[in-house]
Amino acid sequence: MARNYDNLNHSLFASGEGRGKNPPMNYLAHSLLAGTTDPLFLAGNLVADAVKGKAALVALPERLQEGIRYHRLVDRETDEHLVFRRTCARFAAPYRRFGGVLTDVFYDHVLARDWDQWSAVSFAEHTSCVADCLEEAMPWLPASFAPIAERIRSGVFFARYATRDGVAISLERMAARMARPTPLAAAIEELDRLDADLTADFGEFFPKLRTKLPPIVQRGG
Repeated sequence: MARNYDNLNHSLFASGEGRGKNPPMNYLAHSLLAGTTDPLFLAGNLVADAVKGKAALVALPERLQEGIRYHRLVDRETDEHLVFRRTCARFAAPYRRFGGVLTDVFYDHVLARDWDQWSAVSFAEHTSCVADCLEEAMPWLPASFAPIAERIRSGVFFARYATRDGVAISLERMAARMARPTPLAAAIEELDRLDADLTADFGEFFPKLRTKLPPIVQRGG
């Protein structure tokens, strides 16, 4: 959800899926907050970070643009939220410099693990719906997003976040993409240490975020 909390993170990733470059985080939360099965709107909520510049945005179908703008609104509300910032500050050195990234990842973990608390739709049904929406929207999505879209459509991408081992794998892959060595892969220790605090923070943050977001205008057809 957060993109701009710690600009340091942007320069640390070598390429591909780093924070601000198709980041491998938050997609589950953004897909749930999209609150719709409208393929283009939902896809826009997932592809937003891969669409760079106004010219690229306005070239897309209007409903896809609306999804991208909604994603960016969610990011702004998240970056400014005191609970989110409190979570970022919980991480011990040397992980605190990655607080925004880790909060993104761990919040998606709590959401996936406790899914039934946050959605009346089953996890399997939701992931299937997201896959179908991405399939329909693929002709308009940037080529740079295609590998992530394929992983999401496989069903494994979201499911991985529900387990500690899955989060550990994600952190290891993120660390491997860093431009220089970091302790990010070992940050799974922070998930173990802060599990209760992270769960409580997310439980406070997510309902408040939902109430701040404007209602989504559903489109037929």
